[in-house]
Amino acid sequence: MQSAHRNRDFLPTHLAVSQLVVAPHIRLMLKVFHDHPISDYALRNPRLDGPVAHGLIRAEIYNDFSRRFRLAARIQDGLHHELNNWYLGSAENLTNLDQYLGQRFEQHDSLTVIHLRLMHSRTRANLVTTQLRSQHNDLQVLRAYRTKFFDRMRRKPSLFTHDPGYVWSILPGMQYGYTLHLTLLLPTAGYNKMIEDLRVQASGLGSCLEHQDLVGRYWVEGVTDGHGCYLRSDKSPGLYGSDWVHGEVRAGDAVLRKKLKEALGYLAMRRALVRLKNEPKGQYFDMKNRKPRSTPRAPKGGVWAE
Repeated sequence: MQSAHRNRDFLPTHLAVSQLVVAPHIRLMLKVFHDHPISDYALRNPRLDGPVAHGLIRAEIYNDFSRRFRLAARIQDGLHHELNNWYLGSAENLTNLDQYLGQRFEQHDSLTVIHLRLMHSRTRANLVTTQLRSQHNDLQVLRAYRTKFFDRMRRKPSLFTHDPGYVWSILPGMQYGYTLHLTLLLPTAGYNKMIEDLRVQASGLGSCLEHQDLVGRYWVEGVTDGHGCYLRSDKSPGLYGSDWVHGEVRAGDAVLRKKLKEALGYLAMRRALVRLKNEPKGQYFDMKNRKPRSTPRAPKGGVWAE
């Protein structure tokens, strides 16, 4: 029964799988896989030296599958061009991320790294069973809140320091809809001063929320008008793996900088292997503008809307 269930998960007709588009070489590999005897044995007894069919052992069937896949990749017209087009955006993201992190550590001796997952609503469209209109509406609302959040961040040094850096990515979850991943890259000196100021302000109130909760509450109350919610990376152990870097990273710490780059690189390359079939166009990954913004004109009357 278990094998039958797991085999079903490999079928292109499975409900969740049918919503996905994979990279051109993965599509080709799956086609060869389903047309090859390996698909009948891949999920059974894992012993490589066990006989399976036609006098062949499992290892020989695996080797034959690899040979057929390489042959199919060589003879398929346009595969190289398709791959270049598919990977172009992700490769640019990775290059830009590398440059951005380098610039941040050139500007600051140390950065404090904070990860948050931000949602525009407590209930979100299921990306498998919900109508496309609802899915796309959720994405549109999330993008609007994201723009609003980053615009207001510049005017909130008491919560984000005077030189906040960040990397963001919109992530689709089959059951839980679109969410916004945010990594804050705050100058540690400014961060420590900001935390001390927050403690002083809170001392008269008798309570002091932790910084991540203050950011999360600002998202919920100041940006989404109470509709949204958030998850803290340090309070959600299943959200990020052990390789994710949290807290202070010094410019001279090559090990932590490498881990930070690799973790954020996953976000940069998220769409390199698989995407939603009907995923709307637009940005799904970016970082704070690396060039300073020009000073905008004041509105009539000289009053800014908060």
